[in-house]
Amino acid sequence: MSVIGAAQGLEETNEDTEERKWTEEEKRAFDAMLRAFARWEVDYANGVIRAVRCEGRTEDPEGICRACRAVMDDESFKRSVRRKAAEAKLDPEQQHNRLMQREKFTPLNLSSSNVRTFNAALQDPLVFDVYQRLRNGDNGTDCFLALYHAARQGKLSKHETFLDICKVFGDKLRCNNPSDPNLKYGVRYNENFRNFMILMRGHGGNSARQYGILQTQIGGPSTWTLRTLVANSKDALSNPELIFENVARVKWFIDTIKYCGPVAVGGDCTKVRPRLTYSNNYRSHILGSVLPLNECEVDDEDDIENVIKKVKDAKAVASQVRAIIIEPAIPQTPPLVVALIPTIGKDTAAEIHEQKLLMVLHPNSPHRA
Repeated sequence: MSVIGAAQGLEETNEDTEERKWTEEEKRAFDAMLRAFARWEVDYANGVIRAVRCEGRTEDPEGICRACRAVMDDESFKRSVRRKAAEAKLDPEQQHNRLMQREKFTPLNLSSSNVRTFNAALQDPLVFDVYQRLRNGDNGTDCFLALYHAARQGKLSKHETFLDICKVFGDKLRCNNPSDPNLKYGVRYNENFRNFMILMRGHGGNSARQYGILQTQIGGPSTWTLRTLVANSKDALSNPELIFENVARVKWFIDTIKYCGPVAVGGDCTKVRPRLTYSNNYRSHILGSVLPLNECEVDDEDDIENVIKKVKDAKAVASQVRAIIIEPAIPQTPPLVVALIPTIGKDTAAEIHEQKLLMVLHPNSPHRA
């Protein structure tokens, strides 16, 4: 059995037989070797098949040169024509399955050679200009040709989120295959795309409706999946109030990095849409007010209207959320949120100072480390 060795007569070679480790000169030599074994080629534009050594011009009355006539009498060529003719009689779905099977069992060396040939052709400015003229049609190729041109120039290397969105959309089209309905199961999304979709789900006043439209167009995890991911995140707060466990998380982080210096404590208010909602995640409450949770508990249906009336009478519907943040004085250390406090935006300096004192005097406060 012959053993594949390094290419000979090349300036840049190596001993690796894996194609991904070949040098560019070795790849060109391999592609040239494949072309040397070809006997005919298909001209898709003119709908003809001609010999690789076609004379181009001939005095034959039938307009077929000697090289092309030799191909016509080739038994392997006749066998290929019969196979393709039988395949053309199949319905489109069966033809697609045949194509998928052929791609699956085609050696990577052959398929990658075709890819390199195509990319090399597009390096020619004239060829690429002709390729771009496809944009004049109404087949939707305009933006994708422009993006391909930008990718060749390396302009998409910093747009990882956009590339992930394109991959997800392409995977969605692949899974919408009626011949294999099982493809829609087991879809996986990378972390970068999941974080982007979480941001989209939480953006705006009608985030649920907006996310539903976005998910319909490009695909993505369900709202329930996003809620589960956020709840299981190590950065999620199980209770948004200023409680012992939230401050203890900061203390544990500081002890983990063995930091004994000062920490910065601050607050940042974010405007929210004034709105009251019912939640039963942690018992039953009416959320969206500045009243304590124990005053917004719901035990039966009548309590819902009573609590809502109580909040509106007290004008206690929250319009902002103040995030209490602690950050160690270390470069590149992320800030840690210890509380999310609803407010109506009318807190005085004395009230904010009182919250600051509660942080400092907390038994497990990082200030007391």
